[in-house]
Amino acid sequence: ARREGGVVGGSGGGGDNDDDRDFDRDGDDLKLSFLYIIDNIISIRNSVLSIGSVFVFAYLKKGVAQS
Repeated sequence: ARREGGVVGGSGGGGDNDDDRDFDRDGDDLKLSFLYIIDNIISIRNSVLSIGSVFVFAYLKKGVAQS
């Protein structure tokens, strides 16, 4: 009887641990996806800025060449 109780208790504990681990993993996934989105926004902004600066540079160069 005692062994059965131990097994049941052990499986219950295992279940709890699994649940906790799942919750932690979900939290990490949310955190990672949030960081990933921020990272994407920053990289998109940087690429837009670099493309923009190239256009501005070409425009200024053209303006200087014309004048």
